[in-house]
Amino acid sequence: MVKLEREVSKNLVFVTAFTAALSLIMEAVFLIAGLWNWKILLGNLAGASVAVLNFYLLCVTVQKAVEMKKEDASKKMHWSKSLRMLMIAAVCALVIWLLDGGTPCALATVIPLVFPRISFLVYSIRHKKDKNIQAEEPEGSDEILE
Repeated sequence: MVKLEREVSKNLVFVTAFTAALSLIMEAVFLIAGLWNWKILLGNLAGASVAVLNFYLLCVTVQKAVEMKKEDASKKMHWSKSLRMLMIAAVCALVIWLLDGGTPCALATVIPLVFPRISFLVYSIRHKKDKNIQAEEPEGSDEILE
C-alpha cells in the first residue's frame, strides 16, 4: 500500500464514511419499499466497496503523477482512469450476474458508485463555507477559537 499524504487520507476517510452513511440510507429505502433481501445487501456492499477502492486508486495515481513530467503524468492518469472504469464495470457485472437478483439488486450495486461524487459535493460546499467564514474574520481578532 502507498502511504498517502495527510490531507488525502482525511479525504479518503470522509468519502468512505459518507459512502457508508448513504449506503445505510439506501438499505433503509429498500427495506421500507419491501424490496430488501440479502442480495440487496451484498450488491450494496460490492458497489460501495468498488466506489471507495476507485477513489483510493485515484488518490494513489494522482499522488504519483504529481512527481512525474507533465506528459508522463497525463498518460498515467489516462491509463488509470481507463483501468479503473474497466474494474468498476467488471465488478458490477460480475456481482449482478452472481447474485441474479434482477433490477433491485442491480440498482443496489450501481447506485453506490455515485456516493463518492455526492460526498465531494458536500465536502466542497462545507469547505467553501468554512473559507468564507475565515475570510470574513478580521486579522488579529481577539476571539479565541476552540
